Amino acid sequence: LNALVDSGLRNRPEILQAQETLRASGYSVSIARKQLLPSINLNANISSTGARGQTNNDSSAIGISLNWTFFDSGLSAGEVAAAKASALEAKANLVSQTQSVVSDVSGAFVSLQAASQRVAVAASAVLNAQEGLRLSEGRFKAGVTTFVEVTTAQATLVTAQASQASAQDSLQTARAQMARAIGSSIKAPKPDELKPIVPSNKP
Repeated sequence: LNALVDSGLRNRPEILQAQETLRASGYSVSIARKQLLPSINLNANISSTGARGQTNNDSSAIGISLNWTFFDSGLSAGEVAAAKASALEAKANLVSQTQSVVSDVSGAFVSLQAASQRVAVAASAVLNAQEGLRLSEGRFKAGVTTFVEVTTAQATLVTAQASQASAQDSLQTARAQMARAIGSSIKAPKPDELKPIVPSNKP
């Protein structure tokens, strides 16, 4: 179950989207905070006058400026607060999506286990019905019972096979639900899980 939950948390698109939203909101907070810091600008200028071969008048200048907004009516602080609120909302959304995935995977896991048990029980019922039919046919051929017992055994086998088909269908549905819950495909069913057990005609 833990491995399936981990798979869901890695693959489900809503989890991936929530993680990216949270990461982006973190960048927004960082950018908003930097607006409160002073900015430093470095300027350089080089100029030259005069014709080639004559005395040139070269000049250069380097300037540094420091800009710092001491008061902006709380605009920058408001932007930081809004960015933090968005980050908290994104974090809450990620937690909510995580809980939803855990719930989905857990429910699908229980359904899958129950469906697997139904398939196993149904397969045993079919085997028992096959054996019952074989014994009934043997007793009928030996003349120790009536054909009614044989038809009753055949009906029991048909009922068991119908239950087996229903159990297999439920198993495939449970597998599909699990695949959706983890955001990925799961192991394909074995061929003997899909083929109904054909009753033997041998006495």
